[in-house]
Amino acid sequence: QRGFLLHPVRSHDAGFFDNAGQTFDRALTLVRKMRHPLSRILVEKLDSRHFELPPIRELRAAVQDGDAYASLVHDATEAFNAGDYTRAVGGFRDAVTMHPGYADLHARLGMSLLELGDAEAAIFALRRALDINPGYAEARYCLGLALFRAGECDRSVQELDRVAESNPTYADVRAQAGLARLALGDFPGALENISAAVAIAPAYARAHYLLGLALYAMGDSAGAAE
Repeated sequence: QRGFLLHPVRSHDAGFFDNAGQTFDRALTLVRKMRHPLSRILVEKLDSRHFELPPIRELRAAVQDGDAYASLVHDATEAFNAGDYTRAVGGFRDAVTMHPGYADLHARLGMSLLELGDAEAAIFALRRALDINPGYAEARYCLGLALFRAGECDRSVQELDRVAESNPTYADVRAQAGLARLALGDFPGALENISAAVAIAPAYARAHYLLGLALYAMGDSAGAAE
């Protein structure tokens, strides 16, 4: 790909201007589709030459757009990791505006909104992520969590069960499904889910706590005390 990106520069230097323009157009198409880092090589080469063609301007703009996007995602991720969820939401929203077809951006926005306590907005963002990538397990898990926090426990269980089917060793999913079933009054189902979470992760303290609640709800006070 390096040779492909540098070919138009060599063609232009050799005087084959039409060929150079056509190849620049193809390079621009490649960058738009792949946003490959090697596109920077071409831009750096062009900066040292005294000519300008419309495709070159567009290619440079595409690279600059990629830089802005990468900076937004980096800053928003850093904010999320630092617990600054308001800044994270702002950053991921801007990134989504730039690239609305990226499922991961919608998911990260939804997770940030969930941490802020805005379950309804989180549900919207997470559903958008799943519209783009229905197999995105982490987004579906977070959707189940958001639905639970919004009081939609039955729908929460449906989403969490879907994740558990495709990710049977995901202890968090089992535990959260058990908690949602406890809220629905489905104590046997809750006990089954939470017991599975404990079996998957024996040191999982939250799962043990929920197991105690489920056993107590089932009338097993002695088992709950353990």
